Amino acid sequence: MAKTRVESRISDLDSAVGTEAAETELAQLEAKLGIGSTTAAPRTTTTTTTTSTDSDIERQLAELEAKVGGSGGGTGGTG
Repeated sequence: MAKTRVESRISDLDSAVGTEAAETELAQLEAKLGIGSTTAAPRTTTTTTTTSTDSDIERQLAELEAKVGGSGGGTGGTG
């Protein structure tokens, strides 16, 4: 279960990093083309998004644990 939690966290963080990298690249392209100079403001919003995503991760994790564990409860055990 812990491994699943870690993998889920890594997946979410990877997604957040990818989003931030894409926004940074977009800002660079806009600056090159001279079509946008206020792109720095939305970048800070991504940091805030990860906080709300943390709650979503916990919810998804609980759903997955419920599916995998069934009515196991918590740590569960085989053996």
